[in-house]
Amino acid sequence: PVVWEGDYVIENQSDIDEIAGFTTISGNLDIEGDDALTSLSGLERITSVGGDLIIGGNTSLTSLTGLEGITSVGGNLIIGGNTSLTSLTGLEGITTVGVSLWVTSNDALISLNGLEGITSLGDGLWIGWNPVLTSLNGLEGITSVSGGLGLMVEGNDVLTSLTGLEGVTFVDGYGLIIRHNISLTSLLGLESLASVGDFG
Repeated sequence: PVVWEGDYVIENQSDIDEIAGFTTISGNLDIEGDDALTSLSGLERITSVGGDLIIGGNTSLTSLTGLEGITSVGGNLIIGGNTSLTSLTGLEGITTVGVSLWVTSNDALISLNGLEGITSLGDGLWIGWNPVLTSLNGLEGITSVSGGLGLMVEGNDVLTSLTGLEGVTFVDGYGLIIRHNISLTSLLGLESLASVGDFG
């Protein structure tokens, strides 16, 4: 492995070119290109991020293709404020997230497909304020959510059910919080849940 020691921030194509030969980021990898990033092609060799993987505030990024090689994230996986992102395809290789998964405030995101490989979370799951997200399909692999944040689904205006959470049997920390999903008509998807730390 070729290791980049410490954190790395990607704001434009030059930043991608500089890190294209590395396989491991020991610290955080922060992808925050505003309108400068339209593609993540060139990052295919990266297989692990030791800290947080943050994909945030990218207004022109429509796809996460280029991140297929990443299998583990030691910290948080945060996908937020990407106004043109429609899909999480490209994250299929990730099986381990050490802390929490946040998917929040992505205005065009319609699907969570791409997260199927994740099976457990150390600190929590937050799916919030994604106005056109139609389902939670893509989260089927998650069986437990441990730690502080718990499991929170809030403010997803067109979400009608919790289908996609069928695998979750245990939630700890702040527990289970389902709120402000104005189209939610069913709790189908929670049938396997056997233990909850709290309920809100």
